[in-house]
Amino acid sequence: MSTFFIFPGMFEPHIKEGTMPMPKNLEDFNNEEYPHWAVFCTLFCSQPIDVGDIQHNADIIGNLSLEEIKKVTIEDLTAKGLVYGNPNYIV
Repeated sequence: MSTFFIFPGMFEPHIKEGTMPMPKNLEDFNNEEYPHWAVFCTLFCSQPIDVGDIQHNADIIGNLSLEEIKKVTIEDLTAKGLVYGNPNYIV
């Protein structure tokens, strides 16, 4: 099922104990301290996403090193298996 998540905290129930470091305050955090979470939120807040892909995508982003996360592109992430966009979602 595809949906939109508007606020970062809305993802929390869908991300179980995975590999992505998450701040205690999901809405107000330092991007430098939590670059993985910053990338995840930049990619998926206000974008259609299938609920079943949230944990999968969080784990792909969470498995990147600190060096990788600071220069990763959407092409790099999709090559690793990240699911971005939903061609079946019609607005």
